[in-house]
Amino acid sequence: MILINLTIDFISWIAIIVISAGIGIYFFSLYFKENDKKKLIFAIAFIASTISHIHYLFGYTTPEQNIIAYNAYNWMAMPLFIALFMALNSHFFITKNIYNIKFNVFIGLTILCFTIAYMPINSTGILSIIRQLASIEMIIASIYWIIKTHDRSYYIFLSVIIFFMLGGIGLARDITFFPILCYMFAHIFIIFLVVNPFKTVSSDGERVSSFFSIEQQLKTSEIKFKKLFNNIPDAICILSEDGTILEVNNKMAKNLNRSEQEIIGKNMHDILPKKIDKDRTSIAYKALKSGKIQECDDKRDNMYFHNLFIPIEINEKEKNLMIIAKDITLEKKMEIENKKKMIDLRNTELATINIMEDMQETNSNLEQAKNEILNKNEELLATTDELKSRNEELDAIREQLENKNENLIITTEELQAMNQELDVAREQLSDLNLTLEEKVKERTLEVQHLIEVKDEFINQLSHDLKTPITPLNTLLPIIQKKIDDEKINEMLTVCIDKVRYMKSLVTNTLELARMNSPNFEINMSDVDLSEEVDRIVNCGSFDYDANHIKLETIISDDIQVKVDSMRFEELINNIVSNAVKYSPDGGTITIRAEETKDNRIQLSIQDTGMGMSEEQLNHVFDEFYKADESRHDFTSTGLGLSICKKIIEKHQGKIWAESPGIGKGTKIYFTIPKTTGL
Repeated sequence: MILINLTIDFISWIAIIVISAGIGIYFFSLYFKENDKKKLIFAIAFIASTISHIHYLFGYTTPEQNIIAYNAYNWMAMPLFIALFMALNSHFFITKNIYNIKFNVFIGLTILCFTIAYMPINSTGILSIIRQLASIEMIIASIYWIIKTHDRSYYIFLSVIIFFMLGGIGLARDITFFPILCYMFAHIFIIFLVVNPFKTVSSDGERVSSFFSIEQQLKTSEIKFKKLFNNIPDAICILSEDGTILEVNNKMAKNLNRSEQEIIGKNMHDILPKKIDKDRTSIAYKALKSGKIQECDDKRDNMYFHNLFIPIEINEKEKNLMIIAKDITLEKKMEIENKKKMIDLRNTELATINIMEDMQETNSNLEQAKNEILNKNEELLATTDELKSRNEELDAIREQLENKNENLIITTEELQAMNQELDVAREQLSDLNLTLEEKVKERTLEVQHLIEVKDEFINQLSHDLKTPITPLNTLLPIIQKKIDDEKINEMLTVCIDKVRYMKSLVTNTLELARMNSPNFEINMSDVDLSEEVDRIVNCGSFDYDANHIKLETIISDDIQVKVDSMRFEELINNIVSNAVKYSPDGGTITIRAEETKDNRIQLSIQDTGMGMSEEQLNHVFDEFYKADESRHDFTSTGLGLSICKKIIEKHQGKIWAESPGIGKGTKIYFTIPKTTGL
């Protein structure tokens, strides 16, 4: 019976040795496959454990038999114990290059165990204390991680420690089979702990993590982070507080014209140009001191960069700084180009305004010359009337003389003298008439010349102004659609509005100048007033709904008028658009028509808007006058009502404005001819 038990015991230990050696070989294969030093740690640990089991198999269980073999039996089991201890407690420490540090510590302790194992000194007392303290610590740590993470792998770890402790107790008390079973279960649970071959599932539906998978995930995450870090288009580097470069991505290395190996570990102060380094150093200190992100721009080698200085607090005593340099060369060059364009546009705008002012002054001079010519013509007409009156007086004298010749007897000398006086007066009158005709012709030629100069100036000005404005008006909206920058878009919107204003100003000024010309003609036709007004107010671009404005037309259906349809539409559009513009939300605009005593039609357009003072009413139809002083910008040309006045004058009518006062609305009146019946 004893022989049988010894045989079974021997076979069982052989099985444990084979299992331990197989696990060690298996971990060696994993190490060569994955190059994971954690696998190498457990491979060495299981091979050392196998050596310990071999010593036990040959009976070296007491120091009296062979002290060196006995030490080897005890100390060769320690590498596996150390590997388990490190696997559990390494989670308490987060250190850079943890894999290399852990491996180096394990190799050092293993060499120490091998050295003590083959020394002829009985050291089992110290070893026993170490194993007991380490076992207690691992049990406590396992329970801590179980409570904190509820991860089932820590239950397995706790089971491994318990089985090893029970196996050791069984060997110490010489209990048959019990140590063998405990060691076999411990080895099986170690396999579950490390590689989890059966993909055990925890209660929360997640796979049980092994101690290797966590670090492997960290390695994988580090590789992924490195790839992502290097593929970021912006240049990034991480510095310590003293400026030492800890990490850089490919973009930063390329910007500095060096490789990553040449940069990492160097001080940034030694790499950057002095001026840029000085500016950046002050910003970096500010970011580290305040703990807030700082920004700055710099220029190097015709390239522009926008830099972010991001403080990173590692712990209370250590702070790092991440610098992100974004290449904004393209945006900066576009900004500079746009500024140049803005300056050119502003200069063009100022030149146009100067031209408008010169044109206005020229129109005023032409108007003044016209008035002077008219005054001279009136004087000439008065002189002509005076001459006619003198001729009539001479004719009366002649008649009187003739009567006297019939009734009185006068001497021949007296008659001859009187005839001579009459001849002299006749010659003077003839000379005066000739002089008058020459002056009239001269003044007429001057007026015609001035009119021709004015028409030529207006035509030339129209061409010169429209030529630069037309491409600006067309191209700026196209450019705006291609610009994503919000600030540049706002500036382009201002430019587009200014160009549209200049176009409107040129168009209205030329329109007014053409109407002032004596060669301007209108095409009169008979229209139904009610239908024409309805068509204009319904088809015009008046934003009634946006301001909740109510429009009323009170016009009889049987009123026929004689007007130029195109000019009449322009007249109504100008007056109604002003009424809409100056009416408050919920306002009312009323268009009314009635027949006057002189067989004409009087229309009125009344609004409930801002109203006008008496001073404003006196100048509302003047050229370039703006009743609302707050609108003295580039939103109105001040020519709308002046054009309306010229249109009415061409229709032989009158136009005027009435208002009860500021804030009480305005009413515009005008008259147009009524169609005469057959």
